[in-house]
Amino acid sequence: MTDQPQIHFATYLSNRLVLIDYAFRLLGSREAAEDVVQEAYIRFASGPEHMRHPRAYLFRVVRNLALNLRRRDHYERRQLQQEVPDWGLPAALPAPEETVRFGEGVQRVMRGLSRLSEDQRVALRMHRIGGHSMKEIAAHLGVSERTAYRLAQTALAEVSLQLRQEEAESAVE
Repeated sequence: MTDQPQIHFATYLSNRLVLIDYAFRLLGSREAAEDVVQEAYIRFASGPEHMRHPRAYLFRVVRNLALNLRRRDHYERRQLQQEVPDWGLPAALPAPEETVRFGEGVQRVMRGLSRLSEDQRVALRMHRIGGHSMKEIAAHLGVSERTAYRLAQTALAEVSLQLRQEEAESAVE
């Protein structure tokens, strides 16, 4: 067993403060400099066992890590300064009145659905909400495809008619 890990550690300890100062001059941040020096030691300790100039190697690792960090920070700042595309902006919240109107519309649709027969309701929900084919609806209800189509279309027409009637009645009031 070699004493190489101990030599690496001794080299690191004897140069740690100088390395932090060196990284600080490159980065401008003491915390970032300490992080870079710690990362450099990890790479240095797992580096080649025999090197001619371990101190120079350690300084080179610190320099490379510090420059990489500076490049990454510069790139990230540049990305943040660019204009955010529309899809990156938060969605606008609807006005309270719109939310109330939407809720009332949902209630009207639910009332319209409640007036349908069970088969019509199931056919309409499966087709319009579930995206099922007429063949799947027919199999579920135990009817022909033509009957399933008729149930879904009749249900849609009845709900639409009921919504129009309710809108007309509320406009009169």
